[in-house]
Amino acid sequence: QRDLTWPRPDGELNRLWDEWRPFASDYEILSWRGPTPEELLKGRAHMFAIMPAEVPDAGFGLEVERWDEHRIRQHERRVDDMGRDLLVAVAQHRQSGELAGFSELSVSRLRPETAYQWDTLVTRAHRGHRLGGLLKVATMRLLASYNYPTRKISTSNSSQNAPMIAVNEALGTHVSGGIVTWRKLLP
Repeated sequence: QRDLTWPRPDGELNRLWDEWRPFASDYEILSWRGPTPEELLKGRAHMFAIMPAEVPDAGFGLEVERWDEHRIRQHERRVDDMGRDLLVAVAQHRQSGELAGFSELSVSRLRPETAYQWDTLVTRAHRGHRLGGLLKVATMRLLASYNYPTRKISTSNSSQNAPMIAVNEALGTHVSGGIVTWRKLLP
C-alpha cells in the first residue's frame, strides 16, 4: 500500500503530464465524474472483464470475468449508494477507437479526507506509452477541479507490478503498509 500527500505541489501534475504525454500521442485521455458516457460503456465493460487476466497476479492465475454494460451501471450505482464519487479516466486509441486503459479514483462525500485509487489498467497491447501515469494524473486533475478537501490518496498494487510501482513513485507516493492475500482452491 502506498499513500500520496494531497494536494500535490504546484505544477507537479502538469510537469508529469508534459513529460509523459509525448509517449502517448496516439491516444486520447478522457475523464469524467459519475456514470460512464454511453458511447464508452462497452469498452469499460471489456476493461473490467479482462483486468484480472491482464495485471500481475502474484501467481493466483485469475481469469477473465463476465462484465457487460448492465454490470458497469450496477457498479456505478453501488459506488453512488456507498456515498462515494467515482472519478474515471480512460485512454482511447485514436486510430481504432478501442479503450487501451482506465483508472478509477473514489472519494467519500461524507469523509473526503482520503481518496482511494481503485483499479488502473493498461492492456498489454498498449503498454509502453506512459498511459498508466497519464490516467492517474487525469483522475487527480478531476479531484483538484472539484475542490474536495482531500489530504491523502491511498493506493495499492501487487509487489510484482513494477511498472505501476514506478508510476506511483513518480507521482510521489510512499509505502504506508502492506496487504497479504491468500487464496484457497476448493475441490
